[in-house]
Amino acid sequence: MTGWITLEEYSKQERISLSNLHEKIKNLEIPYKLEEGQYFIKLEETKENKINQKEKEIKILKSDKEDLLSLVSLLESKNEELEIYFKSLKNDYTDLLQLLSFLETENKKWKQQV
Repeated sequence: MTGWITLEEYSKQERISLSNLHEKIKNLEIPYKLEEGQYFIKLEETKENKINQKEKEIKILKSDKEDLLSLVSLLESKNEELEIYFKSLKNDYTDLLQLLSFLETENKKWKQQV
C-alpha cells in the first residue's frame, strides 16, 4: 500500500509522537508534502518495511521481558526481606506484650503493698 496520510494517522499507525514526526520532517528524514497548511506523510508498505518493523517489535519485547524478569527478581528479594522484618516485628510485639503483662502484675503488687 502506498499513499499519503495525515500526521495524526501516521502517528497512530507507526506509534510515533507528533513532535517526533515534526522533527523528522524538519530533518528531511521522511517523505512528506504540505497541502493547504496540512502535512501528509508518504506511506510505503513493503515486505522489507514489515520485516524491519517486526524485528524492532521483537527487540522491544525481548527487552521488556528482560526488564520484567529483573523486576520480578528484585520484588522477590524485597518480599523475602519484608517477611524477615515482619517476623522480627511480631517477635518484638510478643516481647512487649509479655513486658506489659509483667509490669501490670508488678504494679498491682506495688499498689497492694502501699
